Amino acid sequence: MINSLCGDCKLCVNACPGNAIIDSLDPKKSYNPKKCANFLINRKKEGHPFACGMCLYICPYGNKNTYNLKK
Repeated sequence: MINSLCGDCKLCVNACPGNAIIDSLDPKKSYNPKKCANFLINRKKEGHPFACGMCLYICPYGNKNTYNLKK
């Protein structure tokens, strides 16, 4: 099992255009993969790229860990 690296900033909650992330004390319950997938599928139907990643882009905790992995 992978431990959550989430902090308490909630930037991903505000950044998610598909509203697939909610503010929850339990990280396992905060992300709704079906809602995320539906958002991406609808974007693809509208002619947009089949990608988002806003949650990953905005996450200061993930960015710190990515930086540490590059060292």
